[in-house]
Amino acid sequence: MAQGAQVEERDPGGEEREVTLSPVPRLYRAAGPNEDVFYGVASFSPDRETAEAYLDNPGFGGPVLYRTRKSVDPETAYDARGRSAQLGLARLLFPDDSPWDVVDVWEGRTSATEHLLAEIPAIRDGLPLAGFDWLIVTDDFPDGAETWIFLPSDKWVDVVAL
Repeated sequence: MAQGAQVEERDPGGEEREVTLSPVPRLYRAAGPNEDVFYGVASFSPDRETAEAYLDNPGFGGPVLYRTRKSVDPETAYDARGRSAQLGLARLLFPDDSPWDVVDVWEGRTSATEHLLAEIPAIRDGLPLAGFDWLIVTDDFPDGAETWIFLPSDKWVDVVAL
């Protein structure tokens, strides 16, 4: 499911619904000084204020706010927010398995936050192979934050310090 695209999906009740997601021109991230690129499993936010919350979040983020130099191609993002989207992700990555069983296993590993989906090797490694560089999830800090996680370890995100 790409950002900016209209897609039809089935919710857990089996009904189809159309979802329209808006494109994100720039993404923000708080991190340490002197960082000019980021590689796999780096988290960003489309909301500057959300990224600014990580300027003073010990153990996460850092004292410098960065912004992507270029707009992010919305077709390279998979929106995995919510169970219905995760069922679609399971169907994409595990077409021969029951998506319900796959998501149940994921939920056992990610009960604290959807952000942990990016730590599952099948997702972290499988989505880039399927043409997606970004995984979009709902994070728990700040509560309910939209988070874009850059997955490929062989590509980089060019940023500028603000």
